[in-house]
Amino acid sequence: MAVPLKHMSDEVVQAILAANFDPAALNNRLVDAGQVPKEGPVAFSQAKSLVRSSLDFRARLTGLLDRLHFDRIRDLFDEDEDLLLCFCTLADFRRCKDLGGVIWALARDGRPPVKAALEILLGRVHRQAYRAWQGVASQA
Repeated sequence: MAVPLKHMSDEVVQAILAANFDPAALNNRLVDAGQVPKEGPVAFSQAKSLVRSSLDFRARLTGLLDRLHFDRIRDLFDEDEDLLLCFCTLADFRRCKDLGGVIWALARDGRPPVKAALEILLGRVHRQAYRAWQGVASQA
């Protein structure tokens, strides 16, 4: 069973938005929803708030992501839970050309072990981002 966007945690929603949309594409989604987009990173918070408050925005976003990542969703829904856990724990996600699709497909999968695997993957992505940021910050 596909997990609805409204049942996903704020952390997962933020990851879905960041992995699937650059700021310009996200602003287009906000304009389509009748919103005046905020500048820069604030637009991601604006979109996350809209996911929580607007049924129409959730439905449009879900439909778009389901269409964009149909093949990935189909492939992961049929995949063994242990293999997905192994991927989320060990794979070099930096080489993944469709990380946004992987995150979306894992988030839509209703199996509890897959939810746990997604949490592991997001933790790894966050740690990598923090380390990369610290490297850039220390060079400044």
